[in-house]
Amino acid sequence: MKIADIVFAFNNSELIKLLKERGQHIMYQRFDQMREIEAKISKLKDENYQDLTRPVCAFITFEEEDAYLLALDFAHDHEDHGHDHEHEKPKLKPILGHEFKCSAATEPTNIIWENRHLTGRERFKRSLIVLAIVFVLIAVSFSIIFVCKQYSVQVTQKYPAVDCKRIEETYG
Repeated sequence: MKIADIVFAFNNSELIKLLKERGQHIMYQRFDQMREIEAKISKLKDENYQDLTRPVCAFITFEEEDAYLLALDFAHDHEDHGHDHEHEKPKLKPILGHEFKCSAATEPTNIIWENRHLTGRERFKRSLIVLAIVFVLIAVSFSIIFVCKQYSVQVTQKYPAVDCKRIEETYG
């Protein structure tokens, strides 16, 4: 089993947010605010260096699919399903004080790293907000189309279609 690449993820969402903010200040040449953010970054690094540099997740890319399938089988064999088995698999040792979990993931290049800290509840809340905005936009669009169609109907009723042949035969 050969590993092609390992990409580590860190619990550094706060640092990424501060770096983005600092970049905005640099871009607009607000160097006093940039220095304030730089001080916050330094303080965060000084206080939480161990937490910021300790990997919380590893994305492993295998050279062959067989190794990938073997890793998934290994993870499945060690899942805790809440059953008492006579021949239980040995418990995996914690890694850096946390339980070992293994599951299939997307390509590391497709992961939005600064959003990894979001919980399922926060993602659901954001999805509801997006759905509400989409619903409002669709409702506004429907209203505009409805008003325009009503105006179109009024205009066609004001000047109804005239059958010229019938008028010519009658008055002709």
